[in-house]
Amino acid sequence: MNQHSTIELFSTEWFIKTILSIATICLVLMIGLRLSENGKKYLRISLGISCLLAAILIHPYLVSIGGWSLQNSLPLHLCTLTEIVAGVVLIWPRQRSFELLGYWGIPGGIHSILTPELLHTGEDGWLMFEYYFLHTNLVLAPLFLMVVLNMRLTDKSWLRIFFVTQLCLPVIGLINWTLGSNYMYLAEKPIADNPLVIGKWPWYILVFDLAMLVHFYLVFIISTKWMKISHIFYKPKNIKV
Repeated sequence: MNQHSTIELFSTEWFIKTILSIATICLVLMIGLRLSENGKKYLRISLGISCLLAAILIHPYLVSIGGWSLQNSLPLHLCTLTEIVAGVVLIWPRQRSFELLGYWGIPGGIHSILTPELLHTGEDGWLMFEYYFLHTNLVLAPLFLMVVLNMRLTDKSWLRIFFVTQLCLPVIGLINWTLGSNYMYLAEKPIADNPLVIGKWPWYILVFDLAMLVHFYLVFIISTKWMKISHIFYKPKNIKV
């Protein structure tokens, strides 16, 4: 049940799921921009509740099918941690938490959608849906806060969140050593067909870390430039949260 699996890149299944994920993100953002202030608030809170419910309800489902274990099911992968952060930030938007969500969610969600590694065999339809629901929300949640609520990443926030992430690694590494698990893929490299999976342990972790720093910086630069350009065509009002 806990055997990991992948979806073949550029297969029909890959195209369908990738396009649906992107379309969902675009659709929710378009709807959010056209809602009243109260409508935006209700949509934001609904998205947050859905993230938290998904993070909670996956556990009784895994228990019911005999697939829950300490080694595989704790919310200690970066993406599952970010799902919880997304739910909290969408309900209670705060600048520092939003920045953590932005840097963890956008690159993590994009890579997981484009080069999926499922924490199961891929035969369970609900777990497949949960995988794409989770990772679509990782990209959608910070973009929603940027586009609809007009929140912004601050200067040097990319570097600050990178250092915060470094503090998480030894903690997760210790948990892996204690449980014999592979959370955040610190004990064994992922099987995803991703160009950043380079080398054996522990060298691929160093590549991941350097790539993370570059990705965080790119998220900051691209989001800042994109927001400036988008405001030429659309100038959101100040929004009370």
